[in-house]
Amino acid sequence: MAFAKGDPEFLWVLFKYRYLKSGQMSEIIGRSNQVVRRRMRALAAAGYVVALERDPMQEQVYCLGTKGYEYVASELKTAPHKLPYSRKAAKVDSLFFRHYLLTNQVWIAFDLAALDHESVAIHRTIPEWEMKDSMAKDRTKKFVLWEQLHAGEGSNEHVYPFRPDCLFLTYKWDEGPNKCTALYLESDRGTEAVSSRIRDKFTSYRLYYQSSLFNTLFNATFMRCLFVLDGVRTERRIRTMQMQLQAYARDLGDTNPQEGSSSPAAFVWCFRFTHIDRVNKDSVFDEPIWHDWLGNTQSLLRQDSAKKAPCIKNDGIAIVQ
Repeated sequence: MAFAKGDPEFLWVLFKYRYLKSGQMSEIIGRSNQVVRRRMRALAAAGYVVALERDPMQEQVYCLGTKGYEYVASELKTAPHKLPYSRKAAKVDSLFFRHYLLTNQVWIAFDLAALDHESVAIHRTIPEWEMKDSMAKDRTKKFVLWEQLHAGEGSNEHVYPFRPDCLFLTYKWDEGPNKCTALYLESDRGTEAVSSRIRDKFTSYRLYYQSSLFNTLFNATFMRCLFVLDGVRTERRIRTMQMQLQAYARDLGDTNPQEGSSSPAAFVWCFRFTHIDRVNKDSVFDEPIWHDWLGNTQSLLRQDSAKKAPCIKNDGIAIVQ
């Protein structure tokens, strides 16, 4: 098959994001939905692209096919089996697939927001599957973002895995890439219990923050953890997470930690929460769509835009209403 003009770009964006809806491809590449669908049909017929099975009412989703992987591997001067993820397409009704599309939706918003932003740029994006050693057996050595963090000693030692869904290393134009902020993404579809799995995730971020690994590993001067939620009862789940962080700070002996202080509870200021419906290229950096651990709303860039959410007190814990 002879490529039409622009076909290689379709293959590269599918390699970058792994799974994309036709509308997302149109938005990223800047070509009409009609052109995208026409070229996807041709590329799928030639084996470069796979159109995933779906409900007829859902938007079509695509990924690379066998020839698409071979093309990318050839361009990168490597073998297809050394590319960073499996060539087996996910089922569209799987938890993995829905979680992956949520992560991609946020990733695309960040990419498009940074294209011509007046003050911020993305130095590097690291998805969860990016490898540092494709031949390694140990996941902490194989994947860039995978860490095993230890708390306690002897029989009381616990190991907490740290593996965010994505990392955006951003910087302001007037400061340059040597002053990056590490924005770690947690895509949350409400499938994990806040009192156990999410609490353990908070602990892994506490250990990571206190070890300054964001600086050691990525030369970042600051970090945030962005929880982007999807699904029903999202606002209630955000409040539950905020209450869990407030209880965590209390357990560490500091109910009012100052951001950036040496308090063991200061890590709670890293967290920001929002719903995926509020995330787009216009809002992700500049609009006050993010809630902190106390319920204040603010943008990622304009910290002075914070507004205090009304709250009541319950056993010393602030509950956002």
